[in-house]
Amino acid sequence: MRMVLLKRCIHATGMDISLFQLAELQRKVRSQVSSEYMLCNCVSPTKQLFDWSMMRLRRHPYGVGDAFAVDSDTQLKKKRERLTILKEEETNRVETRKRKFFAEILNGIRELQLQVQASQKRQKQRNDAVQAWLGRQRQRATRQEKLRLQALKSDDQEAYIRMVEESKNERLTMLLGKMNDLLVRLGATVRRQKDAKHDACVLPDYKKGLGGFM
Repeated sequence: MRMVLLKRCIHATGMDISLFQLAELQRKVRSQVSSEYMLCNCVSPTKQLFDWSMMRLRRHPYGVGDAFAVDSDTQLKKKRERLTILKEEETNRVETRKRKFFAEILNGIRELQLQVQASQKRQKQRNDAVQAWLGRQRQRATRQEKLRLQALKSDDQEAYIRMVEESKNERLTMLLGKMNDLLVRLGATVRRQKDAKHDACVLPDYKKGLGGFM
């Protein structure tokens, strides 16, 4: 294939093919002479020693005078160490941020749980207080009812009437207290409405006064 391409190139350029044939013949002759020389002189160790330098491995010229190679290797080593340190620091920073973030979440959850527990405790105390107050009221009403029954059984009308009046007074006092609270809230609402109307009336007059000065 090589000879065919070579011949085509020669015909295309118009050169003499005999020159290339002569060069190819010379190459073959040199190869044969070199092979015969190796067979005659290098095969037998008694005639010529083997050149063991061809079997020598390539080694780095450290300590032989190549100081630049040592410096470059030292610089590369330092660079790798510096990059490793930077990578470790970045990894540590990321891990620190993650731990801080999750610690804040856990602290927030604990605070929320404590607040919920405190709120539940206050609610329980309030419910217990209300239940205790209602229990005392029921016990008091039960005692009064028993006393009234005893008064009726013993035909003590004065004591019975007095206990009925006390019960009425307690209920009346409770109703009056609730009514008083309602009136206070109504009064505050009316006062706010009056203040709002007064401000709405004063604002146009104030704007008119400013327009006269301008």
